[in-house]
Order: sequence, then structure tokens, then C-alpha cells
Amino acid sequence: MVSSIVKVDASGGTTDDAACLREIYKNIKPEQKARIKNKKEYKIIFEITDGASTFPGASRDIVKKLIEEDVEIFALQIGKISSLDRKSFNYIWNDSFKYPHGLILGEDIHKLTEELLKLVKKNLESIFHT
Repeated sequence: MVSSIVKVDASGGTTDDAACLREIYKNIKPEQKARIKNKKEYKIIFEITDGASTFPGASRDIVKKLIEEDVEIFALQIGKISSLDRKSFNYIWNDSFKYPHGLILGEDIHKLTEELLKLVKKNLESIFHT
């Protein structure tokens, strides 16, 4: 699956990732939120993007809400990235958070699988060492 993502060409496009993340957030039921807060359930979200978010402010707001609900959320930025895309990505995923939630790979797409597996491993370790 990850190999097929490498071949996607979305040159010049943008993404309304805020709408997608907001939908995920809305679908977390109150009892699920309680289980997540009590470490009885874990929710981990990975977004793979070129970082060209259509609505960076809305994206940052929903990422912040998910983090406040103890949902683990991470993004990996891939592809040819402009300085504006990099700035927007860092604003959404890294700036002002306790720890970074975004990793910029750029055109080093071959590292995507390895970095994604590292994030999964890190999260599994934190679950079993709590």
C-alpha cells in the first residue's frame, strides 16, 4: 500500500485535511474518549501529506483538539515541498506543541515506510510501558 502512495502525483493540488480530521474527531464517542483518557483504549492517526493544507488554521485547531483528547496523531510530509508548504506543515503539526507531531521527509519518499514503522513502534512501546 505504501509503495502505491509513492507513485501518486498531485502536483499543484491542495487538501482539506481539516475536514477529514474533524470527521474522525466527531466519530469518537464520549465513552471512547473516556477510555482513551484512562489509557484503556488508544487511537493513533497517521496523515501522509504534501503539506499543502487548504485551511491550515482549521487543520491546526482540529489537530490540537485531537491531542487534547489524548489521541496520538502524526503527519509525514512527502514530495516536492515549497517553503510555504513547509511553513504551513510546521504550523499545523509542530509549532507550539509539547513535542513535534510532524516529520518532513520531502523527496526522500523511500524513507516513508521506515519512518512510519518507527512511529508505530514508538506508540506501541508507550502503550505497553505505561
